[in-house]
Amino acid sequence: MIIQIILLVILLIVGFIVYLYLNDGIVPFGVIKLPKIGLPTSDDTTTQPPKPDDDTTTQPPKPDDDTTTQPQPPKPDDNTTTQPPKPGTTQPPKPGTTQPPKPGTTQPPKPGTTKSPKPGTTKPPKPGTTKPSQPVIITKKPSDSKYRSTCFYNTAYEDKEKKDDVDWVSKNISNCYVLVDIDNTSGEQLKALKSKGNQIGCYMSVGTVENYRSDFKNFKKDTDYVNDTMTDWDREYLIKGDANGNPTSNTVNLMKKRIDNFAKLKCDYVEMDNMDADQKEYATKYKTNLTTSGMKKYNTELCKYIQGKDMKCVFKNQNDTESEWNKFDALTLESDKDNVEQWKPEFMKKFVEAKKPVWISHYGQSSVDGCEKVYENLKTKYGNNFGMVCSIYDDKHKNYMHYG
Repeated sequence: MIIQIILLVILLIVGFIVYLYLNDGIVPFGVIKLPKIGLPTSDDTTTQPPKPDDDTTTQPPKPDDDTTTQPQPPKPDDNTTTQPPKPGTTQPPKPGTTQPPKPGTTQPPKPGTTKSPKPGTTKPPKPGTTKPSQPVIITKKPSDSKYRSTCFYNTAYEDKEKKDDVDWVSKNISNCYVLVDIDNTSGEQLKALKSKGNQIGCYMSVGTVENYRSDFKNFKKDTDYVNDTMTDWDREYLIKGDANGNPTSNTVNLMKKRIDNFAKLKCDYVEMDNMDADQKEYATKYKTNLTTSGMKKYNTELCKYIQGKDMKCVFKNQNDTESEWNKFDALTLESDKDNVEQWKPEFMKKFVEAKKPVWISHYGQSSVDGCEKVYENLKTKYGNNFGMVCSIYDDKHKNYMHYG
């Protein structure tokens, strides 16, 4: 009997041990936990030593697991392994507890898991950290994004008797090219024009001397200019030229003084009128001494001087200086109802193709339809990179028709 009892006890102990082996060392009551017996399997790890009463070891991150935070030991009565946190439940680590990832363990985020900020959550930049898209203060030269070189107003001359009214233009026109005559424009008018982003062209006759200019008395009659006024312009005298066919040195110096004044007034362009004073008919009729080479040298010298004063020089009408066209910054042409193109097409095209401003003053039209027809014909031939003033005068606004 005693032997039978001993054998029964032995059988119970052996059965109990087998039960523990088959059930990972967990007894039915869930109180005693023993380490698993046998060789380690794919679920075992030796990275961290087990803590007392804890047979759960830290598992390496599974593929596609970008979390590097060390898992926490399970709570009592929790016999499951650490599961990845559900979306939105991950808490930020406490300061100083986050461990840097081991080399090669950081995984890139899954496609589509990166969230963009919600609308309205992005904070605007602090004042002064971004540049404005447009200048706040009107400077000498307005932003190219606003200024339109094809918008052209002429307050200096137009069909002799009338011209665009400078007061009306200064109040109503912005970001255009405005030609002015300094002797007929006040400092306040210039300031008003500039404040609206307009670029200013200052008119200057380089081939004649006008008797109403303030510096006229400084030119010498029959030396710097001829004796008789021009037939169509009874207040102007052609410059005469010296024995070598060049404008006199006094003429050159006085013209440069005018340019110095334009620079002080902050003109953007200087229009050089009457560059063709070397015409043969002038030599015959008015007794000028100018030669083509002398006039070409004079014109290019003044243009270079203008540019040296941080202004741009404007070529006026086609003439014998045309071979030097590329030294000039812009072009002004005069046109008439009975002779629309008083220039060779290829001459204007040179400026247009070089993207240099071109402005046309068209005279003699008696109707708006006539102006529009001329403009459309020129645009078909040369494109739309030019501005035009047409001599249909608006008595209410005191200006002409403008195209461009």
